[in-house]
Amino acid sequence: MDPYYQELSDVLLKKAGIRIDSPEKWDLIRNHFNESQFKSLIRDPSPSLWAELFRTLNISETYFHRDPVQLKAIFGTLIPEYLKLTGKTHLHVWSAGCSTGEEAYTLSCMLEILSEKRALNSYLVVGTDIQSKSLEIAKKGVYSNYSVRNHLPEGMEEYLIRDANQVSVHSAIKNKTLFFEKNLLEPMEETFDLIVCRNVFIYLENDAKESILENFSKSLFDGGIIVLGHAEHSGALPENLSSHSISGETSYFKKGTRIKNPQSSLKENFPSPKETPSILKQETKQKLPLDPILSLPQISLRPEEKKEPKPTARESALLEKNRANYEQAHFFWKQVLYEDPDSVEAYYELSNYFWEKGDRKMARSYQAQAQVLLKNDPAKVDLIKKRGNWVSEWDDFLSLSL
Repeated sequence: MDPYYQELSDVLLKKAGIRIDSPEKWDLIRNHFNESQFKSLIRDPSPSLWAELFRTLNISETYFHRDPVQLKAIFGTLIPEYLKLTGKTHLHVWSAGCSTGEEAYTLSCMLEILSEKRALNSYLVVGTDIQSKSLEIAKKGVYSNYSVRNHLPEGMEEYLIRDANQVSVHSAIKNKTLFFEKNLLEPMEETFDLIVCRNVFIYLENDAKESILENFSKSLFDGGIIVLGHAEHSGALPENLSSHSISGETSYFKKGTRIKNPQSSLKENFPSPKETPSILKQETKQKLPLDPILSLPQISLRPEEKKEPKPTARESALLEKNRANYEQAHFFWKQVLYEDPDSVEAYYELSNYFWEKGDRKMARSYQAQAQVLLKNDPAKVDLIKKRGNWVSEWDDFLSLSL
């Protein structure tokens, strides 16, 4: 056996949950990298070398409006039902393992169409991938015509600007679609209404799939939905996810408290499901232990772990701004607006961000939204000032034109 095979397999499995499961895959890798590169991949792979390994394994192929049947189920059934159930008018969507971005932009286009129909007020799509090179393409939003090889639904075509050689994503869609690098084996800081992760699990080991689903469940609002590729996972689910399907269209997971029935040997000593104490119905971020007694905090035999409170989107935005990570800060300011559409501070920061980037149109757009907001509700200014949260720079921002 090749001396590097097992070592590289272990590294790839540990860092990405991927196993080199065929001689053909190994031959591709063996023929692509030299001795020195193999040693680097095993000991301390650079981001560029790591990305090259993924490209060699060809874990990136995608295109616009992929799997129309599943997309129809998502936007024709799942999202309308979710909006009706929750009463939400803003959606936060994660395209996990987005590759070069076509699927994330597809989600944004479909959400934009819903917005035009007044089924939705606003949305934000976040695309993440482990390959930095793929994300560079995604952020540019420029593709070959071959990326649009499926028939597009009505209304989507206007957001893809075509010429003889390429397809460009409309700025209205790009401004509501953010991309950054993320390993799905690591927890995600944000919370979403919908997570779409297609054609990723087919490359992963079962342990990695379960870890990622656990992470997904922690990053999902109650009632939120996870959609994978067809038949990509049939194993165990986190306690707060349940499996559902729309016949002939898609299967999906939904977040909600799901407690397994006690083992038969314990039934005599514990309440029936109708009598289950309310404390057991509370959603927990940790898996329930096998012994139901340990589920009761007042008699827990294990010391509770003290966890640091998760920073708010505003706190994260200010932190990244202070670090001069303006791109990342801009992501969090958009999250602030998602959570609080009346945040003058977020409008101000986003307007500044786009002005510095040279995008005057977007800068003026955020300024105009803030001006309209306060014009319609003048008392809001007094309220903010009364709380001591007014910043003097906002006076010019709200009264002058950029």
